Amino acid sequence: SAISVYTDSCLVFTDRSYYCFAGATASDETSCAGDLSPYSADDDTWVCDSSSLVYGSSIEVVMGDLSASGSDLVRLSLPSLWNVTGGVTISQNDDLTEVSLPALEATGGGVTIYDNDDLTEVSLPALEAIGGDLNVQGMSNGDFSSFDMSALRYVGGGVDFSSNHYMRWQGLPALEEVGGDFQIDDSPGYWNNYDGDES
Repeated sequence: SAISVYTDSCLVFTDRSYYCFAGATASDETSCAGDLSPYSADDDTWVCDSSSLVYGSSIEVVMGDLSASGSDLVRLSLPSLWNVTGGVTISQNDDLTEVSLPALEATGGGVTIYDNDDLTEVSLPALEAIGGDLNVQGMSNGDFSSFDMSALRYVGGGVDFSSNHYMRWQGLPALEEVGGDFQIDDSPGYWNNYDGDES
């Protein structure tokens, strides 16, 4: 289940289960066999599979979903992560200003980024393939000045950019194939090598 509430030492999940990590030590594991969600912005710790703490800087593979929703993160950074077998969801993080996934090459599911009111920068420069939909919505911050998915070639589902009024970017210059609908609504559209047809 997704994380809904943060406390000092426990997480409350939507099923009302409590997971407490007071005194626990995070590991340097490079893979997470399950879903990955943030635990503490202060010390770069994440919760893997609802049961163990890991350092975000060490994680290379997530065998599940990566989800950061309603967290206290100011900067989401997973510098070593190169593969997510599930989807990526980053949503409703009121303090989040930057998303940095510099090594991420592929996701098995979709990538959804929406309603992060203070977000100014999204950087996924190595991302080449998204297995599901790409949705970027509701970023109306006047300082949303940087969006980089410049290596993206393939999207298995649809592409939807909506209500990103002030986003400044250079489009998706490497995009070759989209499996579903392609939509830009109330967002700037700077496109280089993609003509909007489904492939």
